[in-house]
Amino acid sequence: MRKIISIILLALCHTWSFAQGWVDDIGFNKPKSAVFINDVFVKDFIGFNIGKDSGVADIKKGVPLDKPLVINGVTYYYKTIITCEKNINYTTLLEIQKNRYPDVTGRVMFMIESFFIMTDAQSYKLDADYIARTELLNSKDFDAFKDYPSFSIIRVLTKRDRTVRVR
Repeated sequence: MRKIISIILLALCHTWSFAQGWVDDIGFNKPKSAVFINDVFVKDFIGFNIGKDSGVADIKKGVPLDKPLVINGVTYYYKTIITCEKNINYTTLLEIQKNRYPDVTGRVMFMIESFFIMTDAQSYKLDADYIARTELLNSKDFDAFKDYPSFSIIRVLTKRDRTVRVR
């Protein structure tokens, strides 16, 4: 048990220290603002190019809602609205698993960039054309998990500029 806690703490410290600025996994997984791109709920904009030459025409961040919005059991108090002029090829984490790793069954943990997806994985949508690559890891590859039931980790890396912070 101490090994598991140690691995989780190391992963969190890594994310806090080296990842994407000041947002940690907990903050990433508990957003207050629901993100919509071209009227499609995507949960977060991490899987989309919203930079220069992306086709983004307008971004309205943190628009207060008259009443809280509940999607898949998650409550949002604000809405971020992104309008994009290009057609987006939306995909989900489960579609990525099915299409890229069809033999993966059982428990799966997802990551997008350096963030663990702790809850509500079904809500995340990404631009399939903005995915650079994916990685598949097995828990048995980690010393701390060797004596525990196996699970898979699917990590999605986007084409974002790695020299610029996302948050």
